[in-house]
Order: sequence, then structure tokens, then C-alpha cells
Amino acid sequence: MTRVLALLASTAVGGSGCADRAAPDFPGVRGEREADLSVNVTNQNFLDVVVYVSRDATWHRLGTVTGVGSETLDLPRGLGSPPGEYRLRVHPIGAPDRYDYVTDVIIANPGDVIELTVASSLRMSSWYIRPRS
Repeated sequence: MTRVLALLASTAVGGSGCADRAAPDFPGVRGEREADLSVNVTNQNFLDVVVYVSRDATWHRLGTVTGVGSETLDLPRGLGSPPGEYRLRVHPIGAPDRYDYVTDVIIANPGDVIELTVASSLRMSSWYIRPRS
């Protein structure tokens, strides 16, 4: 009986040691947690801005970034999984729609991060894609 209890105790301790560890990251292999896209927004404008994303000609609100601030916004899962073609739109709160900044088509893959810089003059805003680090 003592042997059975010792065997059960060692199995319980040995089995739980690995269960709560995250899977290791291997170079060139992306994990499930990196499947989503995110947008890092650096707002150099004094106005707060609302950031929208479109994949199917319908605009979806991502969030608000305060003036002279930064924020990371995640793309909603309902938008479809990457890879895909996206557009971003930046709308300064309180300004007419004609002042909005709209990107060209952005082709993004799973695990990519879109870096969006909102310039003090919106038409000079820019973006680029980088892999998630």
C-alpha cells in the first residue's frame, strides 16, 4: 500500500511540473498566441484620434488614442484571420471627416504588428509592418 501511495504521489508531482509551462518559442515558428494582428499607434497630434480598420469596405472602430500619446490596439477576431488586406483610418475627434487619414492597402500576415504614426499634420502620417518580437 505504501508503494502505491508513493507511486501516485510521484506521478502527481511529476505530471504537474510541465502542465503549467508555456510552449517554448523556436526561431521561425509562430505560436498560437501570435496569430492576431495588432496596431501600435503613436499619436504626435495634439487632438485625440479614433482609429478604424477595414477589411471588407466596412469600417470597424479599434479604439481611441489620446493626443501626444500611444496605444496598442488589437484587431477584432470577427474581422477575419490574417493574412489579408487591411486599411486603417484615423479620425481626429472634433474635426470634419475630410481631414481623416486613410492608409493604402496594408497586406499583413499572422503575428505582424502594424506601426502607425499619426503626424501633427495628418496627411504626413505613416505606417509600416514589423514582426512581433
